[in-house]
Amino acid sequence: MKWPEKLLNSKIGIMRKASHAAMALRIDGSDAFYSLYRGGWTKDMRKKCMRSDGFRKTKFDKPDGQLKLKYKMSGKNDMERYLNLNLERMTEGFLVKIDRASMDNSIEVRSPMLDLKMFDFIRKIPKNSLFIKGIRKGIPKKILERSMGKAFVNRRKMGFSPPLSNWLREEKVAEWMLNKLTNPGGIVYELFSPIEIKKLIDNHMDGYDHSTRLWYLLFLEEWHDQYIRT
Repeated sequence: MKWPEKLLNSKIGIMRKASHAAMALRIDGSDAFYSLYRGGWTKDMRKKCMRSDGFRKTKFDKPDGQLKLKYKMSGKNDMERYLNLNLERMTEGFLVKIDRASMDNSIEVRSPMLDLKMFDFIRKIPKNSLFIKGIRKGIPKKILERSMGKAFVNRRKMGFSPPLSNWLREEKVAEWMLNKLTNPGGIVYELFSPIEIKKLIDNHMDGYDHSTRLWYLLFLEEWHDQYIRT
């Protein structure tokens, strides 16, 4: 495994960011994009953790090849590709989840930035105008600054992400996770080495961040239990 991929698992947040930056400097920008959005399951990581026959059953690096082709066809340059694929992720992923979750609980949700005229205008803005003096989201920040002030606009991001990493470090959760992911009747056991799975969990308990990788495996196992095994 090359050093940028190794640093993706660092205990230190700035080292993980440095790894993404190093990957972004490669000629192939798809490596950087999918390292952010595939939960850390790069080809090298899959090859390391999967059984040899499991890696073969999942067609080796065919998924990577398909994703790289999709990335290259999604725009003329890395910035355009990144924005287009992020747009797809937002509309086909986040909006769908919000709509289903709200409807299931009889709540009416309206996303405020989906005006078609505004969206059409934003899509036509030159890509080099998206950054103002190197500041991300420069245009909306400048507009918002007029009414909310600089302090509000430049405050730290306040998201709604659950503390997944901490949850998966609780001893009872880690024990349950190990039993579930190394169950001989499970799909994860069929595809992945139990020894490597245990290493992932142990490393996560020691402070390295494998939360997204482990979460993906748990979802794979649960999906297989509900829709395939039955």
